[in-house]
Amino acid sequence: MLAAERRPGQTGSRRVARGALAAALSAAAIATATASVAGAAEPFPRSAFSGRADASGAVFAAAAFAGRANIAAPALPVPGPAARSGVPLAAFLPVAAEPADTTAELVTASGRHRFTVEIADTVAARSRGLMFRDSMAPDHGMLFDFGTDQDVAFWMKNTILSLDMVFIRGDGTVVSIAPATTPFSLEPVPSAAPARFVLEVIAGTAARIGLKPGDRLVSPRVRPR
Repeated sequence: MLAAERRPGQTGSRRVARGALAAALSAAAIATATASVAGAAEPFPRSAFSGRADASGAVFAAAAFAGRANIAAPALPVPGPAARSGVPLAAFLPVAAEPADTTAELVTASGRHRFTVEIADTVAARSRGLMFRDSMAPDHGMLFDFGTDQDVAFWMKNTILSLDMVFIRGDGTVVSIAPATTPFSLEPVPSAAPARFVLEVIAGTAARIGLKPGDRLVSPRVRPR
């Protein structure tokens, strides 16, 4: 996953907190009405966090927290019917949409090796990466797209699987490989040169297919020179 960005601190008066709570309740009503119109049974994606709360508990917990800490309460949506029996608390917060799947190939001296990859091309998707995944098929991976060649660094926070990280230029050329990364490590794993893409696959994949710098990624997103 991409090394995390800092979140700005939140401060404010009790008056701001009360106003934010009112906004939260209004947002909750709008969210509930929208879900009813759309017929959505489960409007929130699953989260790996373990805290649980029902809809009313989440809203009133926000109010209590704002009163004690003297900060603005966040606007929290109310879950749909399928979620009211108890959902992870983090499900009430904004999360990245599930990345879209596509195919990509790594071309090495041993041939062309096809992978089904999830695309992570937003800040939210890149920040989450493959966190909390406990399995992945040998021919699957995640392709991070930064839009332009740049220096990038990754870490393994909350990442259970050991991965090979393949750093790739915008023209599809592999510039460096970080094999068998250490799960949960907070040590940065940088690219050896500017890269637009980073392909994460199961540890051992690079050795299995004979991947080395100078090999190529073939993908609809790649712009060959």
